[in-house]
Amino acid sequence: MSLHWLITLLLSLVVVGCATTGVRTNGTSGAVVWQVIDFRLDPPSLLEKRETYNFTLVLRETQGIAITFTQLNAKVYNAFGSFLVPLEKTGRWQLAAHGELRFPLVSIRYCPYVECRRPAPMAPEWSLDLMGTDAQGQPVRLAIVVRLPYTP
Repeated sequence: MSLHWLITLLLSLVVVGCATTGVRTNGTSGAVVWQVIDFRLDPPSLLEKRETYNFTLVLRETQGIAITFTQLNAKVYNAFGSFLVPLEKTGRWQLAAHGELRFPLVSIRYCPYVECRRPAPMAPEWSLDLMGTDAQGQPVRLAIVVRLPYTP
């Protein structure tokens, strides 16, 4: 194995690794195009000792068939090295044919300890599963991975 080939292989792995861990704020899952908008960081107050990273997940239906979502399951990491936070919600969310549905979401980090004065910057990663049925009675499952940009 030549040194040139080994260097090329290592650089390829670095590029692939960086591409998979970068910011991801839009994509497609089945008949739905999604995008994340309206990023906002609310820094911790002296009383609450928590910071919040607010954003909106926008879903757009592309094939002309309405979808009703009834279950949302998510796994959230708020920052590098943080613990996994599971989220489960049931409800009834309607996505009209060629319509748009907005989910306001928030990552919250509590930091009541002295050691938390300089925590890692928040860069939440959400793995979302939305489940329901379309207007024809067929089951629908959207799998979405969102990687938000670091906060200042």
